[in-house]
Amino acid sequence: MSMRQTKLKVFDMTCTSCEKRIEQTVKKLDGVRDVKADFSGQFTEIEYDDEICNLGVIKEAINRIGYSTENSSRHCFITLDVCWAKYLK
Repeated sequence: MSMRQTKLKVFDMTCTSCEKRIEQTVKKLDGVRDVKADFSGQFTEIEYDDEICNLGVIKEAINRIGYSTENSSRHCFITLDVCWAKYLK
C-alpha cells in the first residue's frame, strides 16, 4: 500500500453542490481514501493508494462529470464593437 496525497486544480466549480458531486464521484474510485473539494479555491485534495488508483483515472472521473482538470472551459469574450457603434452614429 503506497498512499499519496495530491492537490489538483479543478475548474468550473461554482458552489458547494459542485464540491459534493466531485467528492462523491472520486470517493467511489477504488483506492481513494479521502477527497476534499473547494469551489472557491478551484482545487481538490485527494488521498489515494497509487498501487490501485492513479491521477489519470481520477482526472478522467472529474472530467466525465463536467469539470476540467486542465484549464477553464468557460471563457467569456466581450467585444467593444457594439459600444463603439452606438457612439459613432
